[in-house]
Amino acid sequence: GTLVVNGATLSTAGYMQITGSLFMNSADDIISVGGELVWAEGSDSQYLSEGTIRMGNTLSVNEASLNLPPAVTMIFNNSGAQTQLIYMNKPNVILGSIYNEKTDGPLQLHGNHALNLSGDLVIKPGCTFMASGKVINIAGMLDIWNTGTFSPGAGTQMNTYNLYNSGLLNLSNTFTGSVNIANTFLQYPDGSLALHGGSLKLNKDYSGTNYSFDGTTNMSGGTLQITNNGMQIGSSGFNFSGGTIKLGWNFIANTPNTFRANQG
Repeated sequence: GTLVVNGATLSTAGYMQITGSLFMNSADDIISVGGELVWAEGSDSQYLSEGTIRMGNTLSVNEASLNLPPAVTMIFNNSGAQTQLIYMNKPNVILGSIYNEKTDGPLQLHGNHALNLSGDLVIKPGCTFMASGKVINIAGMLDIWNTGTFSPGAGTQMNTYNLYNSGLLNLSNTFTGSVNIANTFLQYPDGSLALHGGSLKLNKDYSGTNYSFDGTTNMSGGTLQITNNGMQIGSSGFNFSGGTIKLGWNFIANTPNTFRANQG
């Protein structure tokens, strides 16, 4: 069967399972699910082009053919203290954009397959996104808002086109994976980078760019690699006590005592 939302808001307090076709083609099309949402095997996404799905609990994706455009947005905003979960149970699934608005506990990626987004992953203020040993591919941007946190664990591999950081990009000493950025990296004055393990790689072709490390950066391990371009330290400072920095071009620290290295 087919569920046509048609510019309305459809709300359910509990569980919702999609086994047929969901028709959403307008920004006014909204589905709000209080319980778990299951995208069941045998469902399709041919009529999904725009709209918002609000998630109050777990998302389980069980249909491999699911392919959503960026304008289909999933908002995770569970109000409880427990962890909210995304289960990617099939290969080759492509979701649209994800907004993490859960402020009283983390949003965490589970399942045996990659999280592929045709749009963006946006982490709102006070929210945390976690993934351990997973693969995340973002065609748009990873956008970490002020006081938001992106915290990949273990061997997570995260690939994104752009990364904008006004919150915390937390690569802990147990992180053994990599965060790979194909185009723009920008850390704002209210942003911070904790690089203690794994790799942060900025891989854009040479363009004469000095990537901005404004805000605060603390590095005690791992690798910061800017493959073809350079870096510029902001006024808040870069504390370097270990690890390796690899640059393809310039290094600029215009303000005295902003690059503070004691080893590495």
